[in-house]
Amino acid sequence: MPDDKLLFPFLVIEFKSQAKGSTQYIASNQAANAGAIALYGYLELMQRSSHIQKLDMSNPQFFSASIDHEQVRINVHWLSGGVDGDLTYSFHVEVVAKYLLDSKEGVRAAMEAIKNILDYSLDTRLRGISEALDEYREIFVAARDAEVFE
Repeated sequence: MPDDKLLFPFLVIEFKSQAKGSTQYIASNQAANAGAIALYGYLELMQRSSHIQKLDMSNPQFFSASIDHEQVRINVHWLSGGVDGDLTYSFHVEVVAKYLLDSKEGVRAAMEAIKNILDYSLDTRLRGISEALDEYREIFVAARDAEVFE
């Protein structure tokens, strides 16, 4: 049952060291996996709370960043599908920005991009998820109480 300790990630950051044989490619794949898991959980919540019709496919649903010693890549994750009552969805991820870390300007730009993601997620996204969680809790409690009285 959802409670105040349930976390919904809006952002994952993968740090990689080329000195240890890791690459941006590996980080991007790991971030895509984390995004798919988060989006699947979000879809489940929206379906269980009857908010699935409110799901705006034009908005980004999740963000990820992969960082090595040279650059930061910011990815956006989104869903498509679910048209005309079809509950089949596709998960997508795409690089939307790259920041080189060889200058102060690049580091500042990367920090600002991540800050903007957090600001958006903790405002707009969190509000929608909180409403869906509240509705799901009501549905869950009502179903549980109905079982008790039977």
